[in-house]
Amino acid sequence: MRRAVGFLLIQDNRFLLQHRDEGIFRMPGYWGFFGGGIEEGESHEATLLREVKEELGIHPVQYVLSLTQDFYDEYDGKGIKYMYTAPFDVQDQIQLLEGQGMDWFRVAEIDDLKMIQHDKEAIVSIMKYISDD
Repeated sequence: MRRAVGFLLIQDNRFLLQHRDEGIFRMPGYWGFFGGGIEEGESHEATLLREVKEELGIHPVQYVLSLTQDFYDEYDGKGIKYMYTAPFDVQDQIQLLEGQGMDWFRVAEIDDLKMIQHDKEAIVSIMKYISDD
């Protein structure tokens, strides 16, 4: 079973997503979470910190495990994803280190994005608890 970590930076009821490269094997051109697979012997929290450093160049200080999600899809098969969220701090100086782009979205905007369905469901679940819209 695949185990993975996803990460959402959140600011003003918006969240940051990564636009994956077109030339990669897994989910080319999809929008998705920053994060990745949990390595052997690694905790999901350690994966979070490693992946966010590799992909955004930051070390989040305030973050919370917001959702644990069982999933099945054509790319990863059966798995479990640990979804973390953190407030965006302008001091973080995020930089895109993996992928072809990144952008901020609101929940209402994800229907038209090329995304895996269980990722959309995770966003809706997380954002309905933290949104003040």
